[in-house]
Amino acid sequence: MLANLIQFLKESWSFFRLNFSDYNYFFQIFLIFSLLLITSLLSRYLLKKSVKSSIWENDFLITFDFLKVTLLPFLLCLALLIIWGIFQTTDYPANVIRIALSLSTFWILINIVTYFIRNSILKKFLYFLSMVAAVLGSTGLLHKTIIFLDSLAIKISHTKISFYTVLKAILILLIFSWFAQRLSLFFERKLIKSNSIKPSLGVLFSKIIKGLLFTTVFLLVTSSLGINLATFALFTGAIGIGIGLGLQKIVSNLICGIILLLDDSVKPGDVIEVEDSYGYVRKMGARYISVLAIDGREFLIPNETLITNQVVNWSHSDDLIKIIVTLGCSYKSDVPKVMEILKRVPEKFNRVLTDPEPKSYFTGFGESSLDFELHVWVNDLKNGIIGIRSDLLVEIWSRLKEAGIEIPYPQRDLHFKTVPSGWNEIDKKT
Repeated sequence: MLANLIQFLKESWSFFRLNFSDYNYFFQIFLIFSLLLITSLLSRYLLKKSVKSSIWENDFLITFDFLKVTLLPFLLCLALLIIWGIFQTTDYPANVIRIALSLSTFWILINIVTYFIRNSILKKFLYFLSMVAAVLGSTGLLHKTIIFLDSLAIKISHTKISFYTVLKAILILLIFSWFAQRLSLFFERKLIKSNSIKPSLGVLFSKIIKGLLFTTVFLLVTSSLGINLATFALFTGAIGIGIGLGLQKIVSNLICGIILLLDDSVKPGDVIEVEDSYGYVRKMGARYISVLAIDGREFLIPNETLITNQVVNWSHSDDLIKIIVTLGCSYKSDVPKVMEILKRVPEKFNRVLTDPEPKSYFTGFGESSLDFELHVWVNDLKNGIIGIRSDLLVEIWSRLKEAGIEIPYPQRDLHFKTVPSGWNEIDKKT
């Protein structure tokens, strides 16, 4: 390993001494830095002018941010190309110019690729690795570097793992994991929003696609490392035992999640009530579902709970929900008049549906009041029913008060068969 390192350093030194040993080398370096300074100032000037102009619209194909990361390397590449052409026509040595031209071209390509990557760690890693590869490729040392890195290896059983294969596996893992994540999100949005399939099936298909994509990434990484999957036989057996003993709940939730997605009993957007949790289903995961309550709380309910416990799905068949408002009026009240007032109360509220139409009922004779009910229908369960019920009660109170109709409160008359001793003296005194 040490001999390989010494040989690699000797070859690299011989290359640089052979190509960059005279004054032309320093002149070209000076020229490259001068061009870099000039193009940097020019790109800043052009970017400021483009910001002030009105050509950058939302529907413009090339965005301003994209121009900002590609303008400088493009101008530098163009300037170096002109200088390299001049040097070629005059037979002047241009080894460093040629390398700088190659690097500026790689710079443009790298900036274009990393522009679409939002993960800052992945972007920096790819940027650094690509620039190192570009420098080595431009100087002709890339092949020798690969051979040297491949010589730094260890042998595990019959598998040789070198520094180069590990580096290649990490690169494949980062790139294809990012690609798989973006592609799975794309399919998830398309499938969930699709009107041709049920939302629950859309979630199921998106989970299957995501699993297949990341399985492919795993196979690519193991293949790049040269690992035979047969070596995982013992490992998979241990996992099977672990599933049987310690992962019962996790596996149970996974299976219950698949059942929920297949039987369509609960789907994204449904308003459900499970034990003390009430809200609409925001997301269905492999292990749990996310239920968002009206007050902003988010409940993470295991899938197994939805299978084994009673679930109230307020919007399983449709979004309609009946709200019943009960009240009592005085025995002196005009029953038809009260029913007419109740029937007209919902006209003020847009949330209350006209089909089915609101209805009022006289439900019976209470101990201290005539009992009535108002039945109304709404179809926006995500907004809750407490608010609309409160609004209806306030409006009923105002309408009955305007009509002079009383809402009684319980009264009790006490009759004593025998008067306790001493009460007659108290009554005489008063």
